[in-house]
Amino acid sequence: MYSIIEQLYFVPSFRKDVISIEDEVFKGKKLEDSVLYQLRESFKAKDSIYKPLGLESFAKACRDIEGKPMKPTDQIDAVEFMNILFESLENEVKATKYEGLVKNSFKGLFSHEILNKCAHNHNFSRDEEFLNINLSVKNLKNIKESLVQFIEEETIEGYSCKTCEKKDDALKRISIKNSPNHLILSLKRFEFDYNIFTNVMILDYFELPSTLNIKPFTQHELSKKDGEVNEESKNSDSELSPSHFEYKLAGIIIYSGPMGSGLYYSIVQNREDESWYKYYQDKVSKFDPKDLPEEAFGISKDSKSLPFKNNCAYVAFYDRIKPEKVKEEKED
Repeated sequence: MYSIIEQLYFVPSFRKDVISIEDEVFKGKKLEDSVLYQLRESFKAKDSIYKPLGLESFAKACRDIEGKPMKPTDQIDAVEFMNILFESLENEVKATKYEGLVKNSFKGLFSHEILNKCAHNHNFSRDEEFLNINLSVKNLKNIKESLVQFIEEETIEGYSCKTCEKKDDALKRISIKNSPNHLILSLKRFEFDYNIFTNVMILDYFELPSTLNIKPFTQHELSKKDGEVNEESKNSDSELSPSHFEYKLAGIIIYSGPMGSGLYYSIVQNREDESWYKYYQDKVSKFDPKDLPEEAFGISKDSKSLPFKNNCAYVAFYDRIKPEKVKEEKED
């Protein structure tokens, strides 16, 4: 819980939006049960970089899968908690002027495409909102390799074209259609091992670059390679400047310890002066980003670290280097 909230606090646009929520939103609500109210008060109360967020009241407003109040120290998967939190916050601001509280900072769009090889090349696409991208780690070296795998095309044999009413092969793929100012990447560090019938950690060394260009993984770029820039891809991030696709690493949530009994902690950049800090339980200390490989990338082949002592990055937060004004969504 702490690791997620600390990361969100340091996202300037999100922190500003949460703190700006007016009391009228909470009329008729039990404040002790409002996740949004308690988050706002926690953000307001933080008056020092070296002071961890006070989350006792916030945690009581949160509910676990059994509907019971949580504690700040409760162990819950960081990505699972983040998704629950985002949904709760969006529900609380629905039909108010603050609608889009979470999406304004973190929402992007995937494009799911089926590229038909029929005589008339009838293609199909649909959009899907995302708040984070879940990437593979196993047998991959870095985020770029993982994104390459993420957009990899899959062949569908005997696909039935609804227009031609004939069967032919088709290609299925997913790509980034629109990207947010703050890009969250979750890493698949856990998997179920069918040989021992339990979850295991993937400790592979996996690099998080300090800067990331996502243009090669966008719908428009893939369509250009196909030689078919259709109307759908023209409505994506195609008309934007090169800087739109440039991101920099600004935060990492790390899982530390053995599988099932470890803990999460945060390493995060203060965007105001670009200094880095480590939030480890109730301790806050300055951090040198040069130490990130040893702290967060996993076990290299040459590493002498023992697996149970190793730390692995689990969630990475990237900021667009030149943030852009959020466009208001138009209703169809």
